[in-house]
Amino acid sequence: YPGYGIYPSQPGGYSRELFLSDAERVYDYVREELGCEESQIIIVGRSIGSGIATLLAHAKPRAGALFLISAYTSIHGVIADKLPGWCCCIVLFLKCLVINYFDNLTLIRSIRMPTFFLHGKRDEVIPFSHTVKLINSKV
Repeated sequence: YPGYGIYPSQPGGYSRELFLSDAERVYDYVREELGCEESQIIIVGRSIGSGIATLLAHAKPRAGALFLISAYTSIHGVIADKLPGWCCCIVLFLKCLVINYFDNLTLIRSIRMPTFFLHGKRDEVIPFSHTVKLINSKV
């Protein structure tokens, strides 16, 4: 996605629509050019990419499965977990500044395809509790 790895940043900035559009282009390429049936496509997202994968799975409900690795509940949830509890005013301020492009916890509830989760309990970037919350919201 834009700004990550070798994909250049976008001069106009980023948007949820841009991220989804790029993901849909890849999905459509696999379906149309490689000839895969939608039911054969497994959407995979790791860490920050779990937001794009969840968004794509929500937009493409006929995909075969969703596989999330070290997923987070939301960008705002990660911000809240990174600061001590006594910083609640700072957390609220940061939540106002940071756009919550990916709210996996809300979207995951409406995804009906088989969904698999993988997350290490010692993950120091995205707490394991995020995946537990995502799993609990699916059942």
